[in-house]
Amino acid sequence: HTVCRPKDTYEIAFPSGLSQQEALTTCQKLGGGRMTTVDTPEELAAYLQWFTRLSPSQSCQSIWTPYSDADMEGDYVNIEDGEPAAFLAWYPTEPDGGVDQNAVAIMPRLGLTSMVDTEENLPNCFSCVVNSSFSISHMGACKDTYLGNIKIF
Repeated sequence: HTVCRPKDTYEIAFPSGLSQQEALTTCQKLGGGRMTTVDTPEELAAYLQWFTRLSPSQSCQSIWTPYSDADMEGDYVNIEDGEPAAFLAWYPTEPDGGVDQNAVAIMPRLGLTSMVDTEENLPNCFSCVVNSSFSISHMGACKDTYLGNIKIF
C-alpha cells in the first residue's frame, strides 16, 4: 500500500551552521520546503531523537525553529507565515534575551524539552520538511501505471 502511495513530504536534517534566515531560505529553495516545527512535548522528544540519530557527532549545539519575536517583543510567530507559535518549550530561565535575542532554537544538551531565545545570526543546525523529490512507478505495481513512468522534480 505505501509503495503505491509514497509520502508527500520528507524531513531533511542539516547538521551544519546557518543563520535562521539562511536556514529558512535553504528550506524554501528545496521545492518550497518549510522549516520543521513541533507542536507537543512528545513531538519534540521524537524530533530530537530523529535529529541526533542523523548527526551522531553531537555537532549541533542548537537547532533552529522558524519562530521569532523580532516584530513584537515577547510575541513569537512563525517567520514563514506569520502564524503565532502554538508550542514553545522554554528552558526554565527563558526567554531572557530582550530585543537582542529574537529567534527560537532548540538546545538538545539542555534536555528534551528545552528551547531558548537567541540571536538570529548564529550558525545553528536546522531541518526542513520538503516535498518528495522524485517518484518512480513500475508496470503492474500500482494502479494506472506503466513502465517508464518516472518523474524527477
